[in-house]
Amino acid sequence: MAIKSKNTDGGSNLRSRLQILIPSAIVLVGVAVSALYADLQQQRLSREAARNAVEENLGLIRTKLEANINANVKLLQGMVAVIGTEPYVTQKRFEALASSLLSTPSQIGNIAAAPNLITSFVHPYEDNKSFIGYWILPPPNGEEEARQLRDEGKTIISGPLPLKSGGMGLIITLPVHITNDEGKRVFWGGLAGVVDVARLYDDSGLRAPDLPLAITITDDSQQTGSQAVIYGDSYVLADDPVTMTVDLGNEHWSISAVPKGGWHAMSRPDILIRGMIAAMSALIAGSVIWVAGLMRERQRNYAALRQREGQLTAVSHRLGLALDASRIGIWELDLASGQITWDERMYQIYGLNRDVAACYDVWKSCVHPDDLAASDEALAKAIEQNTLYETQFRIIRDTGEISHIRTVGTIHRDEKGPVSVLGVNWDVSADINLQENLRKAQRETAQRNEELESARQRMEYNSLHDALTGLPNRRYLDQRLEALVAAGDRPSGRLTVLHMDLDRFKEINDTLGHGAGDAILRHVAQELQGMVGASDFVARIGGDEFVIVCQGCDLSEGYEAMGSNLIAAVNRPIVYNGHECRVGASIGIADRIEPELTAEQLLVNADIALYEAKRRGRNRVERFNDTLRARTINIKRTADAILRSLGDDDFIAWYQPQFDARTLAINGVEALARWRHPEKGILAPIAFLETAENLNVV
Repeated sequence: MAIKSKNTDGGSNLRSRLQILIPSAIVLVGVAVSALYADLQQQRLSREAARNAVEENLGLIRTKLEANINANVKLLQGMVAVIGTEPYVTQKRFEALASSLLSTPSQIGNIAAAPNLITSFVHPYEDNKSFIGYWILPPPNGEEEARQLRDEGKTIISGPLPLKSGGMGLIITLPVHITNDEGKRVFWGGLAGVVDVARLYDDSGLRAPDLPLAITITDDSQQTGSQAVIYGDSYVLADDPVTMTVDLGNEHWSISAVPKGGWHAMSRPDILIRGMIAAMSALIAGSVIWVAGLMRERQRNYAALRQREGQLTAVSHRLGLALDASRIGIWELDLASGQITWDERMYQIYGLNRDVAACYDVWKSCVHPDDLAASDEALAKAIEQNTLYETQFRIIRDTGEISHIRTVGTIHRDEKGPVSVLGVNWDVSADINLQENLRKAQRETAQRNEELESARQRMEYNSLHDALTGLPNRRYLDQRLEALVAAGDRPSGRLTVLHMDLDRFKEINDTLGHGAGDAILRHVAQELQGMVGASDFVARIGGDEFVIVCQGCDLSEGYEAMGSNLIAAVNRPIVYNGHECRVGASIGIADRIEPELTAEQLLVNADIALYEAKRRGRNRVERFNDTLRARTINIKRTADAILRSLGDDDFIAWYQPQFDARTLAINGVEALARWRHPEKGILAPIAFLETAENLNVV
């Protein structure tokens, strides 16, 4: 009932608050929205007025600009008409015509006529005579513009372009047609006028000192994929400018403008209007808040009265619900008499019948002997220091079951001192068991992880080492060598590889068995490990092949001497089952001096040197050099050529006659092999027989 009453009061209070807050909030939001809307409208109107003013000024400038350019075109068209009637004009006549033309106010400073589009007549002559003989149309689109000028009769406007005399110029080129002797209109050439861009801008009002606009002109006809700024600053394009198009025929310019100082300079909000809006909004909002405060105070007083009426019922209901629904037992200890009061849950926790009178001795008999002293000490300390009594102990029920109990209590005092202790007990056995199981599982998991890590390390070691000799295997060698090569230059010196192959090892395996061979391999591995340096390592990469990787010595003789010592150590015999076993060894040495030499190529070079050592009699040391490289390349080329020639039937038989020594008569022939080499011609066996035998094609 207490909870229901509380919920009812809470709901009533909430409804009362909402009845005040919602209308107030709606009014305040409405006032704020109205003020914001009014301010936005005022800003919009101000910006529109500023934009209209910019459009008006920009329209006048664009009109002047187009008018000036068109006036220059019309002026040049008059001279085109004159040249059309005088196709054989001379330089003197051209200068007279041009002088007359330039006497008319315009922005044109230079004029050139170009029969067949090759500049032939210029004015003023002294300033422009260097252009005579050149193509009249400027690059890079001269050919396309010439086609438009000649075939389509278009007026070509190029630029602005830098002028030789300084400044920038706009070049206007008009086609000139004449009537030939047959009465047909034919293309004569072009007439070009150079417009002074600075005068054009000044006459169009672009650079007027009282102009309130920042103007940028861009050429939209450029082939760059983006607008090219030909006048003004590019920042104007990023400030939402007013843009208009200037149509020049084959050219299209965009003229953009913003107010000097930006739009905010012309469209600043009216401070007075904003102040009035803010004042009205504040007045309305203040009135609403004041009324809402009065209503809130009334509701708060009403809620306080209702709360006092139901407080006792609510407290009783909460206490009853806590006692009925929880698993917590409540106890109280009278410090003067030692009497303990338990509720029903306490008897259930301790496994006692309700008939047993609760007292300190009964509680003491239930507590585990090992935990009793600590519990009493915690209680005495809490009473002495007036702190919270909190501890955990075990109890033993009549059935022998052990449970873990946690208790928390507070000390109640009066003017004379401590009077009683009020506390709670609850069974935490499940939590304790869960924690113990978690700790056990954690220990088992850690143990399994250690076993897995140990197994992984063993597997990794086995995968990188030879089981017979314990030496690193080919995989380890490749990884280690790649790492050394990737490390780049080392202060310890260059990297050297010694490739060893045992001689006569197969004979021992075939005669004395694999046990003898294994003993030889272990003996060789032991000797090699004992002779290499601390930074070097030995690997077994095949049945009877070993590789020694050395670092730190820059002397070539040092490795050759080391190789000789290794051969001498391997040559020392061992006794196996009463048999003296001897093997030899051949060693090939390769150095990594060039930074670009890879690990794989380093091993190949050592293998080539090993092959040379075996070829030259075994039981010796050979170092890889340029001669070996060239010889190996030559053998490879010879082998490839032999295999190709076998398929092409380039090996032929030569028959050599055999003569009788007494009669000199031919008594037979001897068949000799010859190689019909596609490039070198006929070759004797000495040039290919050894290589052919190694290829097993003989």
